[in-house]
Order: sequence, then structure tokens, then C-alpha cells
Amino acid sequence: AASKLTGALPAISGASLTGITTGKVLQVVSSTTSATPHTTSATYVDTGVTLNITPSATSSKILVTVTAHIDKYTGHNATSWSGKILRDSTQIISQTGLLWTNTSVYNGGGLAMSKLDSPSTTSQITYKLQQATTNSGETVGLRGGGETITAMEIGA
Repeated sequence: AASKLTGALPAISGASLTGITTGKVLQVVSSTTSATPHTTSATYVDTGVTLNITPSATSSKILVTVTAHIDKYTGHNATSWSGKILRDSTQIISQTGLLWTNTSVYNGGGLAMSKLDSPSTTSQITYKLQQATTNSGETVGLRGGGETITAMEIGA
């Protein structure tokens, strides 16, 4: 029982573990930006939140995560911000959130998107965040407070 353990215990290291062939984090790449890209377009545009990663095996999975804050900057009605993460030119996940304003208060919210991707390549991949508004002409976008995109390669 744990209550009978006394004295100093030896340090435990995973360095000598054997037989583990899957689920290892092989590499982590992260990029943070403080740009404040806004859009008034209902067509998706780049935000500048981007990174490159080169998987070490075609069987690897890539866990992609984006964290940011989005705001509505104009207008006095509700609109939605839409975002999507692309692997090169392929959409892997999308998300939409409602933003609203009254006569003088602009509101936003936190954004967290993640996807376990299976790119099946050992070539360099570019992951990036794009955004759009559902009400063309309304200004929405990232707040510019440290948007982060992270990609973790997981051995399969």
C-alpha cells in the first residue's frame, strides 16, 4: 500500500521504456501572432495565423490547435464570425460563432479549434486559419492578443 512507503524514492525516467510504438509525441511546432486581421468579407481570407510542419512518417497524426479571441468591430446587430483551419488548401475543420453589438458595446469571445489530422505525407505541410463574416460589410476579426496555432506530430 502507498501508506507504507517511506524514505526517498528513485527518480522515474521514461528513457528506458521499450515496446511503446504508438502515441508518442514526435515533435511540436507552435506559432504566435499579435496581428489584428479584420474582414468584412463573406469569403474566407487568411488571418496570418499559420505554421509549417514536416511529419517524420506517413502514418503520423498531427494534432492541430488554434486559440484566439474574436471580436465584432462595426454595426449594431448580430453577425457571425466563421473560421476554418486548412491543411495546405484542404479544409480540415470549421467553426462559426455569433457576435453581437448594441449602440456602443462590441462583444467577442474566445476561440478554440482543434483537429486530429491524418495527412499521410512526409512533405512539409502548412496549417493556417482563415476567417469570414456571415454579414458582408460587418467587420469581424481576431483581437490581436496572441493568437496561437500549434501542431503536434503523434507517432501512429
